[in-house]
Amino acid sequence: MHQMSRQLELPLENEGEALMNQRSGEALTAAQDSRRAGTDRLMEAVVEPGNVLAALQRVRQNQGSPGMDGMTVDELPGYLAAHWDTVRAYLLAGTY
Repeated sequence: MHQMSRQLELPLENEGEALMNQRSGEALTAAQDSRRAGTDRLMEAVVEPGNVLAALQRVRQNQGSPGMDGMTVDELPGYLAAHWDTVRAYLLAGTY
């Protein structure tokens, strides 16, 4: 026995109105780029040397414990001095 598939139809008021309010793919991309630019500017401020030093000082004051990698707060400044360019690039790319 063959069953016919039926498509459900939803009664929509003001049919066609949603189409006028939809953004084109291009407009959506522009909106996403705008949000990304704000995030980029925020991360650029986060990785400024003064902010990084202030964050490290705050962690020391709070007697921060080692992270997942086991690195202590005392080991962190030396690591950042040796690897800051790479860590900064990862943070700015959102991949750290």
